Amino acid sequence: MNNYSQAAFSLKLALDAGLIETKAVINWADDILCKLETYDNDVANVSMAFNASESELSELLEQFPGAKDEWSALREILPAMHEALQKEPSRALGFATFLNEFQLDRIQTTPPDMEFIFVLLDGFELKEVLGLGTPEEATQYLLEELQAFRRN
Repeated sequence: MNNYSQAAFSLKLALDAGLIETKAVINWADDILCKLETYDNDVANVSMAFNASESELSELLEQFPGAKDEWSALREILPAMHEALQKEPSRALGFATFLNEFQLDRIQTTPPDMEFIFVLLDGFELKEVLGLGTPEEATQYLLEELQAFRRN
């Protein structure tokens, strides 16, 4: 049996962040099934989930057995997040919220290169509460931080 847990978790995060659609996940599972020598129930469940909601599909991806490095999975989707944010700066608050929620669930294990997530929402919230900063400045900060994860 192959371990697709890491790839599945990266897809889960991309789906949850709105970076990919369910069809991309189904296609991933279909491609794997075509290459497998032995049947993999977890991959087949995803492949057959074409009528599932995004949250149901996300749950299937999270349940893949095997070890996974959740922070590495996050790092894998950050270049796509950077690209999406460059095209649509209006997505900044949604991405900041997604990253903040991810980090809050793992606050004790936050690696140094992810500590920028601690202050992401501040730029948006301080504007609303205290009138400090601007959403544009917060968006620019997020773009600059995500740039470090772009592949050359």
